[in-house]
Amino acid sequence: QQQQQQQQQQQQQQQQQPTKPKVTPPPRRAKSSSSKKQHPEMVVDKRIVDELLLVCGVIGSNTTTVDEATGQATEKFVPVTDCLNWLQDLQRALRRDHETYRPISLLLGQWRIVS
Repeated sequence: QQQQQQQQQQQQQQQQQPTKPKVTPPPRRAKSSSSKKQHPEMVVDKRIVDELLLVCGVIGSNTTTVDEATGQATEKFVPVTDCLNWLQDLQRALRRDHETYRPISLLLGQWRIVS
């Protein structure tokens, strides 16, 4: 009985805890006529996604420093030497974005490039 009560309590605790949304890439599926299709304007070409990944990966990085006196941590963005050239590439990609649906902008938002 005690084991059953403990199991019930654990299940209740798990149900009460808020669940975090899982961010996973969509599964690769074989194309079929029965699968749910996205609007063609909402699909970002793989070459553009690869370009965006490259650009966003080399713009710079965040570093965290801790003030020894206060113990407070501060985060600072450190750009690479040719950061402006990479940002211009990003701007060009955004200019090519679809006027109505903006799939590239939405993708960058999902990646949390700007915060």
